[in-house]
Parts: sequence; C-alpha cells; structure tokens
Amino acid sequence: MQFLRYDLLHMGRDPMMLFIVTAPALLIAAMAYGVPWTAALLERRAGIHLMEHAGILSGIGLLLIPLVIGVMAGLLMLDERDERVLHYYAATPLRKSGYLLRRMVVPLALAGLYLALAAVSIGWMPLSPAAVLGAMPMLMLEVPLMALFLTGCASNKVEGLALSKLGGIAVFLPVLAYVLPASWWPAFAWLPTYWVAHLFTAEPAAGFPLTEPWGTTGSIAWGIVLHVLCLALAYKRYRNRAEE
Repeated sequence: MQFLRYDLLHMGRDPMMLFIVTAPALLIAAMAYGVPWTAALLERRAGIHLMEHAGILSGIGLLLIPLVIGVMAGLLMLDERDERVLHYYAATPLRKSGYLLRRMVVPLALAGLYLALAAVSIGWMPLSPAAVLGAMPMLMLEVPLMALFLTGCASNKVEGLALSKLGGIAVFLPVLAYVLPASWWPAFAWLPTYWVAHLFTAEPAAGFPLTEPWGTTGSIAWGIVLHVLCLALAYKRYRNRAEE
C-alpha cells in the first residue's frame, strides 16, 4: 500500500504516469464529440454515412483505451528497468513479482474506470449487454498484455516505442476484417483484438459472422482464452528478461 500511495502522490510529477491518466480522457472526449462532428461533416459534404459503421468504430475506439494505458505502463517499466529498479524490489518483501503487481494495479484500475466512462458517455455507441459484458474482460487483459509484450521484447525504451506500433496495427486490423468478404474471417481468428471488435457489429457485416461457427457465447469464450494464452506467453518472455 505504501508503494501505491507513493505512486498516487507523485503521479503529477511523472510525465509518463500523467499521460496514462490524461490520454484516455482526451480519447473519450474525441470519440464523444469528434466522431459525431466528423460524421455530420462527411454526410453533408460527401454523402458518406459514417455512423452506419458505428459498431466497428465502437470496437476500435474502446480498444484504443487499454492500448494507450498498456503502452505507457510498458514504457514506464522499461524506464525503471534501465534504472535497475527491479533489483531494488528483489531485496524488498514485495520481490520481483510484487513489482509487476504494483505496476499493473493503477493501469488496470484506470482502464476499468475509463472503459466504464466511455460506455456511459459516448451516446452513439451501439452497446448491447452481451457486447459490454463479453468485451470488458478482454479489454482489461489488453493492458497487461501490451505492457508485458513491450517489456518482454524490447531492450530499452526506444525499442519499446517502435514495438508499440505493432500494438496499434493489432488494434486496427479488425477494420480490414470488416471490409473483406466474410470468408476471410479465419485469417483474423488468431488476433485477440478481432474478438473484441467482433462483439460490437450488431448488424451483419462482411468479415464478422455473427452466429458462425459458435455464436456470441463461443466468440466471447474463445476471445478470452486467446487473450489469456497471449498473456501467458508475454509473461514468460517478461520473466526471462527479468532474470537477465
């Protein structure tokens, strides 16, 4: 608790922690006000009905929240690894495993808070109970998944910044599945973010078979399993790095 209290007290002095707190709020504001404004402009100027695709926009928008938080948490951990903070924790009662838990508590709490805020404040999102309940555990798992991916694969903060772009690609790949014919969906089934975006397409759309092959429950189950498997691999990579 003392370490957590220290983090909270010094959050305003640490640019990385400050960004974790403020960036998702700015993102939610952009989604709540910027998307409707852009949709109205496109409809008026070009006859493009952007809100016909509100489902996929919702999925991608919500995925960006844990992406930003997870990336910044991972970069913060890379900074601390360069400063050999992990060796300090190894000599405390928390040990190295306690360091990881400490570093994930605030990002996970913020992710849950901002995801709930997005769900209640962005009026144009077509949110069904199944989509919200099914996507929430996957969205929460995205935070440690991204943080551990960066700390496990990057040697330093510069490499971490480069690898964070892969996280952005993974978030936006479901858009490709959305525009391709439905027969292409197995090519995206290995992608954790696909199963989050999948839940927000309430109307039939190419690339998002709503009931095939397992239906909504099966899609949620497989999405969670896939996230857990990827998280386990990322954690193993992180542990190997921590032992170096």
